[in-house]
Amino acid sequence: MSLKNAIARSLKSDKYRFDPDAGLLIHSVKQHKGTFYTSLLGDYHVVRESIFYGVGLMYTNPVENAPIVSKLLERVCALEDCDADSKTYGVWPLYMEEPVQTRERPDWNWSDFCSKGLLQFIIDYSEYFEERLMDEVKRAVTCAAEAIMKRNVNPSYTNISVMGSYVTLAVGEYLENTEIAAYAKERFKKLFQYNMLVGCVSEYNSPTYTVEAITDLSLIRKHIHDAEIRDMADFLLDMQWKYTMEHFCAENGQWTGPHSRCYETIQGNRLLSFLQVGLGDRLRIIPEAVFEPEPLWAQSGMEIPEQYIAYATVHGIKSRMRHDVLNDEIHVQASLWRSGDYSLGSFSFCDFWTQRRPVIAYWGERSPRYMRLRLMHDDFDFACGLLQTAQIGNLVIGAVVLCNDHGDRHFSLDPICDKQIGAYYLALRFELGGEGILNDFEAVEQIENGVVLSFRNALIPILIGRRAFGSYCPEIRLVSERDMVALDVVWRSAERAVTIRLDDGIKAFTAFGTGIFRPEERENLKTVLGKISEKEGVITYDSGYSVHTVEYPERIGSYKELSSRMTSYERHCVKPSRHVWRVPSREDFGES
Repeated sequence: MSLKNAIARSLKSDKYRFDPDAGLLIHSVKQHKGTFYTSLLGDYHVVRESIFYGVGLMYTNPVENAPIVSKLLERVCALEDCDADSKTYGVWPLYMEEPVQTRERPDWNWSDFCSKGLLQFIIDYSEYFEERLMDEVKRAVTCAAEAIMKRNVNPSYTNISVMGSYVTLAVGEYLENTEIAAYAKERFKKLFQYNMLVGCVSEYNSPTYTVEAITDLSLIRKHIHDAEIRDMADFLLDMQWKYTMEHFCAENGQWTGPHSRCYETIQGNRLLSFLQVGLGDRLRIIPEAVFEPEPLWAQSGMEIPEQYIAYATVHGIKSRMRHDVLNDEIHVQASLWRSGDYSLGSFSFCDFWTQRRPVIAYWGERSPRYMRLRLMHDDFDFACGLLQTAQIGNLVIGAVVLCNDHGDRHFSLDPICDKQIGAYYLALRFELGGEGILNDFEAVEQIENGVVLSFRNALIPILIGRRAFGSYCPEIRLVSERDMVALDVVWRSAERAVTIRLDDGIKAFTAFGTGIFRPEERENLKTVLGKISEKEGVITYDSGYSVHTVEYPERIGSYKELSSRMTSYERHCVKPSRHVWRVPSREDFGES
């Protein structure tokens, strides 16, 4: 099946509910604890996805679909705030029924997302629409580009930095706006230099936003004609495709960790569909029946570089990787161990925002399983938790501490007030999941200071070390649900919500060790775990060849204070008899 036919089939599925009267798609809006940008609940007309739907219609059959898309474009242009004196100038609402001007907390990223989609009609499909309508679309993307310039996000905000660069570069070139063009080129250079200096992007290894960044870099490569910009885009595309494919596990179709931002811990057909678009006709990794490419992927012309294609199918890869992710006030490294379908990834430092996967293991081929580390405030992730780790192959040691100024459900959008929270449950959670995982769960073996969770194809040791919450020593509790088994280190538990003070100086920490082993490695487990030792504020793993140490504060404080005191380092015990760079002398060869 061709890419065009696959998109045409997808657009006719139940995923897309198009309302011809409104000219927009209908989405079912749900509220949950991570929702910050809308107060709606129920079926409403969605803006961004409607634009991308329109791109798909034009990509598959522009002549037949142009009348439908014309109405869609008219509706979308009318929904943008085009009042230059408004604080939401150049921004769209998420939903037609909720004007952006009425939102206390608009999503500023909609300037980037929506205008990116609208630019496709200007660049590739303008001949199918009336000149009057195209003038409206051009006005809309210009307003958005001006809003993007005013906001001027930092290069560390990877996907929006790339997306806004594409929008302003395209507006500058195709609408011949010299001011925006000059800004866009300087912005993209800054983005390029920032990422090349570190060697990777800040939104590192993100299953959602690496896809966005690759799509937008591919659009830059396709639509922007400035040779210098195209050259920089090639370098950035190679960087992102390289670590994407290095982290892809062909055995189970998972994107191995760690993940800076992630919405679904188990990746499904969306990831395989994305990679299939990048592979084109060179290789098939997903059955046609479940291949669901998204319109902008096809529109972008994305292509996986030839040198990384083998990662899509090769089984049995054994590797250890370590990348610097941040190296300024805070030093963050990402580590990954892989052996076939078994993997373990970790960040050396991270918070516990719900999109993070700071410690994540995968195993299993046909039915992938995972183990991830979370800090739970009731039934949601608690962003105020801070993690420091050291990874040694398929083992991680570390400590979790608590700050009081890094947000509850979100590190900036949901601040903690007066250093206190209401909670009925506060726990460090080692969560193991995957469809039908309880069918694989075999036993819990008690070991000194922890347990080994035995599954059909994996052993997950969890060592719980020194810990405290106030004057209380947290208990260890096993929890199981339909598709989840968890070991909780319970900091607080009550029948109803109570006020918990997070004042500076209160003890709140847990040290731990965990990893992933094959069942046949059971006899070696006690030996490995026996190499972990502790003292106040320190947990260490001594292999005999190298010593890995994590240091951490035990008491609550500010994010800045705690992050400056958390560190991990390693010391190698095997040293050469002489430095390899030293120029040898005659005496080295026994000559006088």
